[in-house]
This record gives sequence, structure tokens and C-alpha cells, in this order.
Amino acid sequence: NGLHLSWLSNDAETGNGMLIAMSNSAENFNGIQVGAANENLEGKGLQIGAFNKGEKFKGVQIGLVNKNPNGKGLQIGFWNKNAKRTLPIINF
Repeated sequence: NGLHLSWLSNDAETGNGMLIAMSNSAENFNGIQVGAANENLEGKGLQIGAFNKGEKFKGVQIGLVNKNPNGKGLQIGFWNKNAKRTLPIINF
């Protein structure tokens, strides 16, 4: 829990807080991920990066490519894919 700060990569199984690095990966994380590539399989929060991926993620994804096939939330980016549809710019 808390702030995970690295210039290269952060990896967390479970936790709450903020991950900031070039690459962030988590299985079940609640909070904010900021990096070039972010992955959160099952959690809640905010992802900001070039490529954001969730599996059952609930929250907001802001990036060039956002993918969240089984989750819920708002996606803002060049290409967005969720369980319902694939849309550019904004998807919900």
C-alpha cells in the first residue's frame, strides 16, 4: 500500500495506492497507475499511459490504446475496446 515509484517497472499482486513507472503491472490493485504501459487484471481506479490493459478493471483509462474486455468504466484514447464495443476517442 502506498506509492510505488520506479523508472523502469512496478509489479504488485495486491495493493492500494499509486504505481508510477515506465511499466506497471498488478493483479488486484485499487488506485492510480501512471506509465507508458499499465496492466491491472482486477481492480478499481485510474490508468494513464500509452497502453492500458485491464481484465475486470473498473474505472477510467486514459491513453492511446485502452483494452478492458470484461470490466466497466470510461475509456478515453485513440483506440478503446471493452466488453460492449470498440470505439475511438471515448468509450463507456
